[in-house]
Amino acid sequence: MLIPEIANRIKDGTKQVQEYGKKLEQKYGNLRLQKFVVAALGFERVCFKKLD
Repeated sequence: MLIPEIANRIKDGTKQVQEYGKKLEQKYGNLRLQKFVVAALGFERVCFKKLD
């Protein structure tokens, strides 16, 4: 279970990564990008998620 603030940041970050990845793919073609979202709440709480 994620802290609500981290969950919100992961959600927002996912949108940003998807949009930016889409723009890069359109501009440069098949880059085989691996997309990750990283959210931190201070130095002790860091979460990440790999996107498909």
